[in-house]
Amino acid sequence: MIAMVLHWHKAISWKLGRIHGIQGRPYDRPWWVNEAFYALSYTHATLVEITPAGKAVRLRPIGQEIKNAL
Repeated sequence: MIAMVLHWHKAISWKLGRIHGIQGRPYDRPWWVNEAFYALSYTHATLVEITPAGKAVRLRPIGQEIKNAL
C-alpha cells in the first residue's frame, strides 16, 4: 500500500513539473511534491521541445536558473 502511494506521489510530481515547464511558468514547486522528480521533469520540459518523429530536437534556453535541482 505504501509503495503505491509513493509511486502515485512521484508520478503526480513528475506530471506537475512537466506541465509547469512546458507552460513556461517560473520554478515554484508546491510544498507537497517530490522535489527531485519535479525538478527533473521541469528541467527536461524547459530544455527540450518534443518534435514529431523524423525531425531534429531543438533546445530552448533556460529562462531561469534552478536553485535546487535535487
